[in-house]
Amino acid sequence: MKILIITPTYAPAWKFGGTVAAMTQLAQALNSHPTTSVTVYTTNASNEEEKLAVNLETSTKVDGVPTFYFDCGKWNSSAFYSVDMIKDLKNNVHKYDIVYISAIWQLLGYTSAKICSKHKIPYVLGIHGSFSKRLRQRSKLKKEIYYQFLLKTILKKAAAIHVTGDQEIKDAGGWIDNYTTIKIPNIINNSKYTILEEPLIKQNFRAIHNIPKNSKIILTVCRPDWMKRVDILLEAISSNENYYLIYVGDIKNTIVKEWKDKAKKLELTNRFICTGELKGVNLIAAYNNADIFSLISMNENFSMVVVEALLCGAPVLISEEVGVGEYLNENPYTIITKLDKDIISKKLDNFFDRNTTIDKNKVRNSILNVFSSKHLSNLFINNFQEILNTKSNKI
Repeated sequence: MKILIITPTYAPAWKFGGTVAAMTQLAQALNSHPTTSVTVYTTNASNEEEKLAVNLETSTKVDGVPTFYFDCGKWNSSAFYSVDMIKDLKNNVHKYDIVYISAIWQLLGYTSAKICSKHKIPYVLGIHGSFSKRLRQRSKLKKEIYYQFLLKTILKKAAAIHVTGDQEIKDAGGWIDNYTTIKIPNIINNSKYTILEEPLIKQNFRAIHNIPKNSKIILTVCRPDWMKRVDILLEAISSNENYYLIYVGDIKNTIVKEWKDKAKKLELTNRFICTGELKGVNLIAAYNNADIFSLISMNENFSMVVVEALLCGAPVLISEEVGVGEYLNENPYTIITKLDKDIISKKLDNFFDRNTTIDKNKVRNSILNVFSSKHLSNLFINNFQEILNTKSNKI
């Protein structure tokens, strides 16, 4: 099966957030399967001052996946379009059996879907939480017009819409209720996010951040956004001097200043630590050092960081609004909470009272079957094959 993935942003454009990681790991997992070959079409958008320094002349192997980067023109931060990609797609889309399109609000996605339809190549749309009612409030009128006049057309003709869970369907507020959906969690690299050897785990982590040996590290990894409700986390830990909150993410943002100001008012300056962005082994070391990982967003389509933390042996505390929670309801190392500082504080206290020590391997093993890359890639391939079989029967 020859699969083409079309996405406006891709590795190493990590500044664009979780969707880039989701698409990169999806491509790698599918390409590793013995019955499939994957090609990626993307742009050189970086969400930084300069575009990605990538080869635009020929394909590049990104973790073994042939990847074509096309110039995004002047749209370096939003990646709305690539004339070169569209030209290439028109000439080559017939070489593929099925196309996965991850570009809902970009004209690139609409145009790619129309080309697929013209050449009778089935396509799957990955919406990655972008239909959330709450997110649609930004530029509401513009998005409503775009949906009514363009998106509806490609939604109707899509072979399926990929969602990561029931929360995503609910958040869409009826926009995808009448269409065929396939529900599969995001694929996460189980071999990358793992438990480190003891000497590497520590890396003087507590000493670097001046955290006492017996204090509890509560870790959160997210982009700076008021919807992540780090402010509630700060309020929740304020009554227990044993709790330290570490925020990993971009610190060059006004919301981070607001969090720091709140920590100062709560007399938590020394117990609220902002590390900035961490990558590679440094991020994995942070997960490994966490006594508990927390993400209490007001809205979260899936949240790969929650699974990453569990794979690194850290129990998690998440809000009811975090989509991945539906897969973790029975997990003994997952706490699901309402967005209330007193409830969160009590849940943290109760958890640490009951769990004086945590076996990291048990935490990791508790989710390996659910989020196995092999298992999830098989689900994608089975669904894709069913789509192709349906197409064949119609001919």
